[in-house]
Amino acid sequence: MTTKTEKFCGWLERKLYALEPKLRARAVKEIGRGEAGKIWDRYFLYVSERGGAFLHKFVRSDEKMHCHPWANFSILLTGPIIERHHDGTETILKPFRPYFRTAYQIHQFILPTSAPVFTLFIHFRRVRDWGSVEVKFHRAQNRVTSDKLTRGFFPKDKAA
Repeated sequence: MTTKTEKFCGWLERKLYALEPKLRARAVKEIGRGEAGKIWDRYFLYVSERGGAFLHKFVRSDEKMHCHPWANFSILLTGPIIERHHDGTETILKPFRPYFRTAYQIHQFILPTSAPVFTLFIHFRRVRDWGSVEVKFHRAQNRVTSDKLTRGFFPKDKAA
């Protein structure tokens, strides 16, 4: 038996696929991997100096943990997705609930199935440069054993 939420998610997914060709998009890929490295598509809904709103279609899991240069939130629209945090904890995102992050929260998205997942992503004003995080995550111990924050993690006036 399917729930009302599952039925609505199925309906919404069909509508999003129909809307896809009408939106301006950019594929986000891992450097040097071409189309095989595609992680997700970003569809532009609204962009300004104060923030932006995007529809994201994840086609596979993030390779690395990362953080954003602005505070942001995501709303899961379709499919299951897991958010892994820097401390090794994981959150299974629930549909239609906002998940807030600061510009300093490190995370990674994991797709537990091969089906694409849609999210609404909204961010606020930029507070720092882009940066990425190199981590060694040990699933057996469910914890991060070492990490290295790369350039851009801290604001320019607080650079380490």
